[in-house]
Amino acid sequence: MEIITKFKPIPDKYSSLDRLMCPLEFKQKWKLTIDEMSWVLQISPDTFKSWAVPETSAKSRKTPLIAFVACKALDTLWEQQGMPNVRVLMNLH
Repeated sequence: MEIITKFKPIPDKYSSLDRLMCPLEFKQKWKLTIDEMSWVLQISPDTFKSWAVPETSAKSRKTPLIAFVACKALDTLWEQQGMPNVRVLMNLH
């Protein structure tokens, strides 16, 4: 299976579904708020919200592949080591 982006094809080794996790699924699984999720991914809350808007809306934005990869990596890490207290970390910065 090959995922095509507007830039170049993604190699098959990166397209495996076991290496990806939808940011919305990650948010629900770890019970994060939009502000916490946007802090974890280092994006604005508006950007995160735009990923959840139906594609037919003018406010919709396509979720970048790196967000899926980052969510899967964090999910794996948090499953192994436990979830950090995101609210405390947000207040430190």
